[in-house]
Amino acid sequence: MLGRLREDEIEMERRHIREARVWIARQEEAVVRLDLVGAYDFALQAREPLVRFHTFLAFARARLDYLENK
Repeated sequence: MLGRLREDEIEMERRHIREARVWIARQEEAVVRLDLVGAYDFALQAREPLVRFHTFLAFARARLDYLENK
């Protein structure tokens, strides 16, 4: 039972990592589009969530590493 729970946690972290990569890619695309049309203030605002997304991704990767190696 414990082994299955651990596998579920690993799969969940892998999913979190995949989703975070998608969020980051979409947000970076939005920033580029805003920059291209000269909406620099909006582009700056759109960059702010990227910090949180990258932080979340780093934590998810660290947790996955921990789960895979415990």
